[in-house]
Amino acid sequence: MLTYDFTPMLRHSVGFDRIHRLLEAANTRSEVSYPPYNIETDGEDAYRISVAVAGFDRDELDLTLDHDE
Repeated sequence: MLTYDFTPMLRHSVGFDRIHRLLEAANTRSEVSYPPYNIETDGEDAYRISVAVAGFDRDELDLTLDHDE
């Protein structure tokens, strides 16, 4: 992940604090993806979804498959 420090830019710009705040907000915003997962191809028409759910037993998890989406 890349992070940028825009502080040096602010020394030379007056009145751009709003733009700075927008850039910082866009930089720090991240999509939450819990639990972590991987989607892998397992053949021409088959996929494998691996989900990291440490601490859960198999009977505590529900899997729903929707063929229409």
